[in-house]
Amino acid sequence: MKFRHPITALLLLAETLVITGCGPGPDSVATLAETIIVGPEYTSKGIYVPDDTRRSLGLKIVAIGEEEIAATFDLTLRVYESTPSRVRASAFLPPEEAIMLRPGQKLEITTPAGSGTVGTIAAVNDHLKDISGQVEVMVEIAADAAIPAGVFVAAHARVGGTAVVTSVPRSALIQGVEGYFVYTTSGDRFVRTSVVVGAMNEDIAEIKEGLYSGDEVVAEPAMSLWLTELAAIKGGHSCCAVPVEGK
Repeated sequence: MKFRHPITALLLLAETLVITGCGPGPDSVATLAETIIVGPEYTSKGIYVPDDTRRSLGLKIVAIGEEEIAATFDLTLRVYESTPSRVRASAFLPPEEAIMLRPGQKLEITTPAGSGTVGTIAAVNDHLKDISGQVEVMVEIAADAAIPAGVFVAAHARVGGTAVVTSVPRSALIQGVEGYFVYTTSGDRFVRTSVVVGAMNEDIAEIKEGLYSGDEVVAEPAMSLWLTELAAIKGGHSCCAVPVEGK
């Protein structure tokens, strides 16, 4: 006999143990049924999330739309040289991201102390692209920032004007080893879908390829679905038990 939810088999086993005198009493079995529910399940068809678990996670689904977006780009730089006269830092980015940056471009830098300063892109080198698949972006930061070598700093670049584009909330977007993806709805399941992104800011991201009119995506919490899928693929765990609120 095949059960849709693992908890069905668990409860049946508990009831069998009660009958044979080897398990918990009937009251314990009833309590078990009341206090736990089945969490997300992953199969090749996608991730199934029961209604109770959706509410517990605060799962939010939105339709893709069109938004006016001011293109910006965030990156993390590592300071590799720091002297009284200059501070230099670099970052390695995928080619599709590095193409948005150019020598001479100004960056807004946030120091480890939380203050702001200015940086300038000195070079965008692709000489290691064939080996590592990454492009090196080299930045010169204002020397008065006094950032020590070895420190990581956040940088913010404006990479274009504004345009009306097909978009999803930035929270729906996840970056994996092979690129960006979102979770789209497919019946009662959520399916990981690869997308090609364009301009983005802290709120929304342009989608150039991968989604179509009428598609719906998980805006929150997309990362929880990704962790569920990873656990199923890498660890063999396709579901989890979640306490019912108030129990």
